Amino acid sequence: MSSILDSIEQQIGPTVQQVSQRLGVDPVIAQQAVNVAIPVITAAIASHARSGGADTIHREATNQAINPQASPSLPNVLGDQHSSVAQRVSDVTGMSREDAGNIIGALAPAVMRGIGQHVQREGIDPGQLANVLNSVAGGTPNVRRTTNPPEARA
Repeated sequence: MSSILDSIEQQIGPTVQQVSQRLGVDPVIAQQAVNVAIPVITAAIASHARSGGADTIHREATNQAINPQASPSLPNVLGDQHSSVAQRVSDVTGMSREDAGNIIGALAPAVMRGIGQHVQREGIDPGQLANVLNSVAGGTPNVRRTTNPPEARA
């Protein structure tokens, strides 16, 4: 049985290239930004689900899994945390808040698609979703830092 994180990570691969192209940055830097953004986004989604948004998250995630070309509504998905998520990604990566917002916009559909696929595969209902998300997000944004910053790589 795969975890919800496995489902999310399966959806992220192509998104790194999109982020790299969209921002005009090296793929290594894009990968670092993605590594930072995924747990921050997931924690924000988990928080929103815990605070009464589980039905909305479940619906948006399921719709995203069924129709990957659709764009989820970030306010519906992140709740009132969209601004703080962008700021957190900006703070950790050192990129502008605008670029961080672009990364979130590119990654959120992939994260939601992964959640939606996991929900469908495991038969998770909206009532269970908050607990499942909380177990991976730990209730707080867990930011992974890469061990070698791009400037240290030759």
